[in-house]
Amino acid sequence: MLRGSQSFISFTITNVGNRETEPLRVVMPKVLGLAVAAASHELGNLLPGNSTSVAVRYSPAADSDLITVGGTIGFTSDRVGTTIGFRFKVVSDRRFNLTCVVKDEFSIYGVGKPLLVGALVSIRSPDNSVRLSARTTSNTSGLLFEGLAEGYYKIHVEAKGHDQQDRTMLLDSTTTIDAFLSTKVVSYTWVVKEVKVTEKYTFVLKATFVTQVPVPIITVSKSKAGSPLHLLKHQNSLVFNAADAY
Repeated sequence: MLRGSQSFISFTITNVGNRETEPLRVVMPKVLGLAVAAASHELGNLLPGNSTSVAVRYSPAADSDLITVGGTIGFTSDRVGTTIGFRFKVVSDRRFNLTCVVKDEFSIYGVGKPLLVGALVSIRSPDNSVRLSARTTSNTSGLLFEGLAEGYYKIHVEAKGHDQQDRTMLLDSTTTIDAFLSTKVVSYTWVVKEVKVTEKYTFVLKATFVTQVPVPIITVSKSKAGSPLHLLKHQNSLVFNAADAY
């Protein structure tokens, strides 16, 4: 919405129910410069399936802040009620130039005090969602951004081997800003190396005995009958007795 002028916004209200609404009334929020465009806030009855148009007028003052105005507009009767949300952004038609000068330590203490070369300067919307312009610096003069609309901007400056800088500013006149980026004299890098580790194990054999279990226990004894050794066709044989000791 342009500051210092009037803007009209229209929308339609429809009765999607199966009964009439009874007389509807528009309930406006307390926002300076916002009003119903018609002479009355009364809308009358809406029969099922019928619609009606509503227009509101927003007139931000010439010195209004460049902000976003939000709220809800209500529609109510003795039987029903609903609301519609809105967000109006106040803008200006005035335009200005912005010059950005980028420096580092060499610009202050170095021979000839050159400006920082190769720094990227980005002009973004205040919420950082849209990049409006971006340019790279030289060592002779600052960057000139021409014809920027009056309003708030986020300025992002970055350069290889330097810290970054962000600032949010209100551009309401032709302005020159300085951006100082400190040189990174120390950098840290994580390096992951594979290390071979020898694993050692100790094996322990643990025996567990269960007693009083009725399982066969076989005992073997030498036979008492006859000779313990018999030679049968070059084969030796022994006679033993096997018995269950349980």
